[in-house]
Amino acid sequence: MKNNEFYSSLSENYDEMINFDKSVENKSKLLGNIFSPENMSCADIGSGTGVDSIALSKLGVKTDGFEPSIKMIGKAEINVRKFSQSVKFFNYSLDEIPPEFDEKYDGVICLGNVLANIPNEKLNTSLKKISNLLKKDGMFLVQILNYTKILNEKERIVNITQNGGKTFIRFYDFYKDRLQFNILIYETQNPNNRKLISTPIFPHEKATVAKVLELQSKIEFFGSLKMDPFDENNSSDLVILGKKNN
Repeated sequence: MKNNEFYSSLSENYDEMINFDKSVENKSKLLGNIFSPENMSCADIGSGTGVDSIALSKLGVKTDGFEPSIKMIGKAEINVRKFSQSVKFFNYSLDEIPPEFDEKYDGVICLGNVLANIPNEKLNTSLKKISNLLKKDGMFLVQILNYTKILNEKERIVNITQNGGKTFIRFYDFYKDRLQFNILIYETQNPNNRKLISTPIFPHEKATVAKVLELQSKIEFFGSLKMDPFDENNSSDLVILGKKNN
């Protein structure tokens, strides 16, 4: 399944899978410790159903969301109204965002492992776009899973969660140049009522991402959005906080 089709198919269950309301609360706290929201504008890349955009908006940040799945955007617009926030959403993947948005934002966030959905041949262009979107002295925050650890351990099960009467099992298949990311969704009381969706993802590691970003920005690496130190062998996430070079 193509990446866009995968997330469109997932859109009807996504909020239950991530426990949306709790995620908004958690992200508001974490992002409030990283950004100074006063008079700030921010682009949320891969905004999905709006959890990070809403978290920023609740902090007072003027936020635009960019999302390639129109069905995800539909869910996000419903969620924005539910939380009484104001966020604009645009139907673009990162590398397709037009030049009219360049140098428009004080901040750019790209969270929730969005970078892993970008194929190798589009990674450089996409990462450079993050810098293009930023104003002078703008800051960006990128979160991707620590694929060095994942590739070393080759643990197939990502996690198993339950919410809203459904069970969600996320797991990998490992291939030479990519991973297959699978989500099995079924009714907890009726496992025969199930759906399996899959898409390829690309395990970009620290060295690959840093090589591009360091040409444009001053960057720091962390192991989580709590800004723990990054440990290549143990950290679950790779978090990159950067400031645009001018």
